[in-house]
Amino acid sequence: MKERAKSIQIVCILLGVIPIAVALACLWYCRAYPIHANQDNLEHILLSQAADLCSPAVPLTLQDSVTLGDITYQLAEVGPERKLLLFRVQRGPFSRFRPYGMASSSNEWYGSVIPLQKENYLLIGGRNLGRKIAKIECGWENGTHCTLDLPNTSIFLVCAALDAPPSSEHLDLDRMRFWDAAGQDITDDILQPGWGI
Repeated sequence: MKERAKSIQIVCILLGVIPIAVALACLWYCRAYPIHANQDNLEHILLSQAADLCSPAVPLTLQDSVTLGDITYQLAEVGPERKLLLFRVQRGPFSRFRPYGMASSSNEWYGSVIPLQKENYLLIGGRNLGRKIAKIECGWENGTHCTLDLPNTSIFLVCAALDAPPSSEHLDLDRMRFWDAAGQDITDDILQPGWGI
């Protein structure tokens, strides 16, 4: 009889503890991954991230985004100066997201090689003032090559798979070419002194 009463008591305690543990786990998860699955609060969360870098950070306008694996790269214009920032947002279990990093560039261009599983991707974004640039060609010392067609927009973020692993994760400006819509090489017009990615 005592054993049965003790078993019932243990079951009752467990039935009380398990829902509390589940509720605490859900609360932790929602705090760790604050961006909703439908990303309806993405702008609000990124604005709070940008507040440390751009003061005042309001307004924030989301621009292009690219998703590679579980990371979404999101360009946004922030503040009255319309500073261009690149945010990384990571998808977690149960389709919620969390901020995963932010980049700022003095010339507001971003370029990076992103290794993902067995492939490498080139991600380039920035301002295309006057929408002059229609295509960008990038190359590396080891012969890896990539061509990116740009959308006809003033702000862009594009990505392409590389044909082979590059010799460096950094872009070599000496091996970059910029082309306009007419197929004219405009590299010298784009790569002004002090310009970089």
